[in-house]
Amino acid sequence: GPMPFVRFMELALYDPDGGYYRGAEARPGRGGDFLTAPELHPIFGATLAAGLHEIWERLERPDPFVVQEHGAGTGALALAGYEVDYNTAAVTKKPDRSLGGEVVFLGRRGRLGVDDVIDVLLAHEATGPFVASKIYSHLVGVRPSPERAKQLGQLFRSSGYEIRPVVENIVRGEEFMGSRMNRPKTAIEWWVGAVRAIEPFRADQDKDVRVWILNDLGQIPHRPPNAAGWPSGPKWLSSDQFVTRAAYVRSVSWRMEPIKAAPGSDLVAATLARCSLHEVSGQTMNVLRDAALAVAGNADELTISRRLITAALLSPEFSLA
Repeated sequence: GPMPFVRFMELALYDPDGGYYRGAEARPGRGGDFLTAPELHPIFGATLAAGLHEIWERLERPDPFVVQEHGAGTGALALAGYEVDYNTAAVTKKPDRSLGGEVVFLGRRGRLGVDDVIDVLLAHEATGPFVASKIYSHLVGVRPSPERAKQLGQLFRSSGYEIRPVVENIVRGEEFMGSRMNRPKTAIEWWVGAVRAIEPFRADQDKDVRVWILNDLGQIPHRPPNAAGWPSGPKWLSSDQFVTRAAYVRSVSWRMEPIKAAPGSDLVAATLARCSLHEVSGQTMNVLRDAALAVAGNADELTISRRLITAALLSPEFSLA
């Protein structure tokens, strides 16, 4: 029968089973259908908060002073104005850069701090499937089916919002074991693998190297570019990425332990084993063999090892997860 337009929009956007904003898939944000200003950078929220703060002052600080956001999306605007000390995990609210007075966030009204906002988010029925789907997509490389997202979301909530049970469930499933090399590694994933291959790694000596490589690769831990986090996809396969990676390998591989071939094996196989590469294309195998032959008999073990490890770490297979 007939349906008022208001009711139609309510169902289209917020229905628990099929609403646009209630599903597990990302909607606003860099991985979704569109990007809004709060997700782009916290400066939008800080600018708006500064204006509201001035209005509150001119009104002689009324109490309550209610600011209601219609269509809060990911809640990024409500969290604007908070600073995190990544050394101590302390969260500080800057009154002149954050929303003051009462706010309404996902149906809850009050002077909400970070803990309050997190409680509201965790209580929302879409949070479990949404977070679990993000983890699944990262590990498997594709989005889960709605049924799988719902299952993982229930596990996430029943475990007290612990990440580990969700990860264990995913990595023990057939979909994880059957999905390999179907998404680009992030800069940190690539770097961690490279560090393991270029042994030994002296943390005390490599602190400065660590800082510049991660900064140049564009992914310093705990410092995402915006509220949406780091982008995913082909960004991590750009020519700039490979140039920076090559520079890093060249700068640290001179002190690596030379690659030794096991009895009945060869240096190419030993290189693949050190880099945990179990499947490579014929082209990559030819590149590695050419790298070994090019200096065979004319160079020391370390020079040969450096050429092989460079070719392996810059191969397409090592760049994929």
